[in-house]
Amino acid sequence: TKRDLTEVYNIPSQKISVVYHGYTPLIESENKSNDHGDYILFVGDRNNYKNFLNFVYAVKDILFENKDINVICAGGGSFASVENEILLRLGLKDRVFNLKVSDSELSSLYKHALVYVNPSLYEGFGLPILEAFASNCPTILSNTSCFEEVGGNASVYFNPEDPNSIKEAIRSVIFNTEIRNTLI
Repeated sequence: TKRDLTEVYNIPSQKISVVYHGYTPLIESENKSNDHGDYILFVGDRNNYKNFLNFVYAVKDILFENKDINVICAGGGSFASVENEILLRLGLKDRVFNLKVSDSELSSLYKHALVYVNPSLYEGFGLPILEAFASNCPTILSNTSCFEEVGGNASVYFNPEDPNSIKEAIRSVIFNTEIRNTLI
């Protein structure tokens, strides 16, 4: 964000102070069971810059090859008609679920997910990354904007404009126990 302010608005960098976000860990609900099986977790809004549709195209092959893996989208409201149409057209309507969850339920979703994936094209920070870290959930992130600053070497990165790059990053974590454990 500081870089954007200096480059886009020509504000001298010495006039900008960076104040990093604080984080309060989510408290997991008393019900710690996982009724969702194996899943890839997507958290938050799904509008254009969040890159949800490229994510869906990326996971399609993984879901078809592994019938026991699904996608859970936490938050972001109900699927839009275009999202429903694409999920139906790709044969994923019964494999990609949207849940409205409380903070404690979200904590449980992170804890039980195979991975948390954030394919966003642009962000100012990325609190879900910290939530995933706190829940020992491996993170797979786009290599844009601030994610590499937030995730450091504790995440796997991909090109968010290339569904194949997203797919291969996901595969590299969910099917490689050594990488997965290193990230955790």
